[in-house]
Amino acid sequence: MAGWTETTGFDAITLARRVEQWGAAGIVYTNIERDGTGAGVDAESVAELADELRIPVIASGGVRGAGDVNRLLSVGRDNIRGVIVGRALYEGNVTMAELLAASQVAES
Repeated sequence: MAGWTETTGFDAITLARRVEQWGAAGIVYTNIERDGTGAGVDAESVAELADELRIPVIASGGVRGAGDVNRLLSVGRDNIRGVIVGRALYEGNVTMAELLAASQVAES
């Protein structure tokens, strides 16, 4: 169980395409360099991955607040369907009300 200490030899897009071909219903894309850091979501990489897939993508890693949710929504990819905000929510850097407000802006 090496977790994030070993690489697969595949880049994220190649691996995601394979998993999609195998029948995955969606992908959780975690930027492990940002995960747990609060350094901000890498919306560009998430968008690049989403452009290559037909299945839903859920972003994870680095989220610090509602601004990151807005940044993901602003890249305009319909298959980016969610964002994991774990640590930001746990540490009080963002509230559920702020997250709900950010998601409602996208729906209007």
